[in-house]
Amino acid sequence: MDASKVKRFLLFLLLLVSAGGILDSADRSERWPTVRAEHLRSHPVCEACGRNLDLEVHHVTPFSNDPTKELDRTNLITLCHRDHLVFGHFGSYQKYNPQVQAHARQYRAWKLRWEMD
Repeated sequence: MDASKVKRFLLFLLLLVSAGGILDSADRSERWPTVRAEHLRSHPVCEACGRNLDLEVHHVTPFSNDPTKELDRTNLITLCHRDHLVFGHFGSYQKYNPQVQAHARQYRAWKLRWEMD
């Protein structure tokens, strides 16, 4: 892959990460810390980049949009802080990506292929 394309892509990701946003203020279930910890034990790396640092558990469908999915394990994905913002929220915590799981898988596959070259 052309190094200049990779560099432009990484700069694009950096811009998305630095965009910032606001966090959702909806009340969490008292069971959330347990569900979160169990999810991180089962999924201990970022599903987009494979790192195991600064991990967050992201809701595919925000629990503020559908409170019944807050503790639904099929609605969760592990992402590092950077990829949470990039893939989970398109660079702004006011947005969400309903295809985050597919996008994370696609990026991870691309990243693994690129690292092998």
